[in-house]
Amino acid sequence: MKRVRNLSLILFVLATACSLPGGTTPLSGGTTGQTVIPASPLPSTPTLSATQTMVTATPLLPSPTVTATFIPADLPFVIDCSALVVDRQSACDAYLAYTRDKVYPILREVTGISLSKCYSKITYTIVPHLANGELGGLSGGADITYAEEVSIDAPIPFDIHEMIHSISKCSGALDFHVFHVLLMNYVYDQLKDPRSGAYVVNNEYQTTFFQRQLLYEVVTATGPDLWNKCDGILSNQVEMTYFQKGDMASIQRLYRSTIPPLHLDKQPNATLLSIWDDTKVASQVEAVLEMLKKDYNDSINAPKCGY
Repeated sequence: MKRVRNLSLILFVLATACSLPGGTTPLSGGTTGQTVIPASPLPSTPTLSATQTMVTATPLLPSPTVTATFIPADLPFVIDCSALVVDRQSACDAYLAYTRDKVYPILREVTGISLSKCYSKITYTIVPHLANGELGGLSGGADITYAEEVSIDAPIPFDIHEMIHSISKCSGALDFHVFHVLLMNYVYDQLKDPRSGAYVVNNEYQTTFFQRQLLYEVVTATGPDLWNKCDGILSNQVEMTYFQKGDMASIQRLYRSTIPPLHLDKQPNATLLSIWDDTKVASQVEAVLEMLKKDYNDSINAPKCGY
């Protein structure tokens, strides 16, 4: 049975959040403080011939046994909007309250990670633009900075994206946007907030087409482009596996399988090590590949990436 996925917001956020001047992704995937990965654009849906039919996917239903309980945050959340005009403070307060009281409890439940384990408080800073003059957001763990347009003025005025980075920095789990679509989709589902449902749904056909394109392009890719495509291929496979076969437990198993200490059947191969340039991160990628194979009988055929 085919599944659907809410992606237009995700693609927008990945394109704007965590941005650096020039949009260049470093080859070293192992820098723990690095949360900046530009998203590859989703190609347009190919034209179908008269004999082909685009099949609408069946929605992925929420797990009936899991609901958001909104247990209060276990550490203080503060927000600094001093760089904005004074009359925006109420919007800043509402942004912080929704993120703290609804988004964080859901992410804490699904990841199993309490931010109080690592930080004494979470501080949001809202500015007109980031220091590099671009729109977007950046997570430094305890400190999260957002541009005004993609935070308090956004169609969905609360944070999920950068908090995932902060949680992963705390847990030590694999980051690099591998689990963002899964986690963000789950939060939207649990919130039942009508603002999170007003986005285009892309079907599985388009997703698999995107993966085929990445697998074709990676063969000749080099340098930062090779790293980006390998990361995209892994992320896309994780997303397809979840939306085709998964539930909440799938998110938990996939995410938590990358939290050290890892339990691997084999060590990462030389290509994985060269692509990710960090033994820990390459081992986390190997953990994801092993879980995809063992739990879902899914695999990736991308030798250039070590998959």
